[in-house]
Amino acid sequence: KLLEPLPNGRDAASISMGAKQLLDYLRGRGYCKGFEVSDITVVDGSQLRFSAFVLDPVNLDATVSLMRGNDDFVPRYDQRILQAFFAD
Repeated sequence: KLLEPLPNGRDAASISMGAKQLLDYLRGRGYCKGFEVSDITVVDGSQLRFSAFVLDPVNLDATVSLMRGNDDFVPRYDQRILQAFFAD
């Protein structure tokens, strides 16, 4: 479980903090060795856009363990990440 609750997500800064907190949670469980989160941009005044990248390939064993665990957390994958992972 997360040590601290996620921010409310009322603005771009809190969304960025929340994304980094989730990725740090995954990093701590061996899902990846590091990550980067892009700056958040506002699109059409109501949508936020950002990208998150892991610095090392996703650890499949850690992912399986996470998904089979009873933490009620199932990661969602960006198709580009899966394509890059399985291309290697």
